[in-house]
Amino acid sequence: MNAVGQHPGGATRRAAPSFVITESPSTIGTLFTSPAFLAGLSFGAGAQHPNSLKLEQRGVNRHEPNKISAEKRQRKFQLLREIDRDTICRKLADAGRLELTRGMGDCHSEQTFKVCTGCSRARVFWNRCETKFCPICAPRLARERRDKVEWWATQIRTPKHVVLTCRNTATITKQQVLAYKANLVALRRQKWCANWKGGFYSIETTNESRGWHIHFHLLVDSRFIDEQRLAIEWGKLNGQDFAIVKVLPVNDGSYLKEVLKYNVKGSQMAKWSGSDIAAFMDAFHHVKTFDTFGSLRECRAAWKKWKDEQKVPEETCECGSCTFRTMDANTFAADEIRRERAATPRPPPLGRIVSHHLQHPALPI
Repeated sequence: MNAVGQHPGGATRRAAPSFVITESPSTIGTLFTSPAFLAGLSFGAGAQHPNSLKLEQRGVNRHEPNKISAEKRQRKFQLLREIDRDTICRKLADAGRLELTRGMGDCHSEQTFKVCTGCSRARVFWNRCETKFCPICAPRLARERRDKVEWWATQIRTPKHVVLTCRNTATITKQQVLAYKANLVALRRQKWCANWKGGFYSIETTNESRGWHIHFHLLVDSRFIDEQRLAIEWGKLNGQDFAIVKVLPVNDGSYLKEVLKYNVKGSQMAKWSGSDIAAFMDAFHHVKTFDTFGSLRECRAAWKKWKDEQKVPEETCECGSCTFRTMDANTFAADEIRRERAATPRPPPLGRIVSHHLQHPALPI
């Protein structure tokens, strides 16, 4: 092989490049900052070299927050509630109490469309059973209760959050629930509770491994409540030496989370057996789980007046129209087809036109 990499036989091979630095440091610095050298780095700055490796940049960064629209999140919760409703109905049917599923089994199964007569914009409404046992209707009923509680809370000057518990029981009956409510009335009528000017209460029920547990959440208008005496007096009314009670100050709106709880969550009730679900529904059938007492009961007229003032004025569509039509799903679908056909121009009629290139003596024209 000679100096240029040529074999004796005539084949030529390019020699591997070698670099030997023979310049001074100052010359090297000038070389690396020269325009020609910087131009060679332009591929890394922005331009893509034709043979460069392109990295995949698609996908979701695990540190990026999961951005789900409110509609999708609400739809997810709705599906979970429907699953709980179907589970409860199936367990009741297996327990031979199919009559308890009447109404709840058909909740949120039919659509009603409210269509604007001006622009034909439609809104969808689902049917509701309006029962407190339904996992689908319970959240909406709780939202309506929240409006009442927030207004009533403004009428209480010295609120106290009171929790009254009852001893766990192996079974639950309507007589038990009514007895607990009667004990609450008897407690409020005792002399030492004369400073309980008014308030409201809600009932919450759980059924875990230790049996049925019923307890009350109250918001009481009182300057002072003796927690120790409350435990003794409430315990006596329930046949106990003392009961577990709590008297908590109300410094913010945290009490709303407790007072506005459902009687039982749909997800929790769906875990019970069919017989337990039936016993619970029988015990609280036509039983109020939320009510007012004392001075707040006298404020009902003021509450109704305030509610009427807060009513939303007559609904107006974005197009300015105030008239709407309501129709079921089948009528709405037929109306959609009719409007689509009216909006689509009809094609011209096909004439008996035949090109002279296609004419044939044997074919009728």
